[in-house]
Amino acid sequence: MNGTSNEPRAVRQALAALGNTIEVARKQKRITREELAGRMGVSHVTLQRIEQGRATTAIGSVFKALWLLDLPLWPSLDVPAAEEIRLLQGKRDLMAKRAGRPRKFDDDF
Repeated sequence: MNGTSNEPRAVRQALAALGNTIEVARKQKRITREELAGRMGVSHVTLQRIEQGRATTAIGSVFKALWLLDLPLWPSLDVPAAEEIRLLQGKRDLMAKRAGRPRKFDDDF
């Protein structure tokens, strides 16, 4: 899986699952890769990379593919997005506490 080798295993698995979901939905709807890519405004190579689970594709393109295929844009349909975000933030905060004091980094380019 090119483009994801430096990503944590959980991230690689999530990307692969998301890409697979998009590919399966596209095929079930009998939409060619070229047709969906055209609707998305991207090249068929970009869509192929999304379906392969590559981490280097733009998140906007991934969401557009999900939307065009009538797939949920948020992984948990049983939990409203705001609640899911709150839960994720809680997990992030817990992870930060476990890791110790947050490191400051210079993000000026």
